[in-house]
Amino acid sequence: PDKSGPVQISCDNLQQGCQLPNGSTLRVDSAPRHSQPFNILIDKAAQAPSAEFSMADMDMGFNRYRFVAASSGWQARVTLPVCVTGSQSWLMDIELDQQRYRIAFKAL
Repeated sequence: PDKSGPVQISCDNLQQGCQLPNGSTLRVDSAPRHSQPFNILIDKAAQAPSAEFSMADMDMGFNRYRFVAASSGWQARVTLPVCVTGSQSWLMDIELDQQRYRIAFKAL
C-alpha cells in the first residue's frame, strides 16, 4: 500500500456513481443522510473492501464498515452519526485491493 495517504477522488454525484482508478465504480443507493442507513455499492474488487468515515478537524469516533458480497459486487450498509457542530462535510476512505481512496461528500 502507498504510504503517502489516500488517493483523492472527485465525485460530483455519489448516486450516479464514481469511477475509481482501478476501474471499479462506487455508488450509493440513496443520498447520504445523517442517522439514516444507506448502501454503498462497489462493482469490482478482488477482496472485501472497507470504508471509513471521518470529518476534517472533528473526531467522529469509529465509523468503519466492511463490505459483504452482493449480486452486483460488494455492498456495505452505512449509518452516519450527526455531528454536534451541524457539519455535513464527510470524508469517505475506501480501502480497495491494497489501495486507499478518499472521497469528500456532503450528507443531508
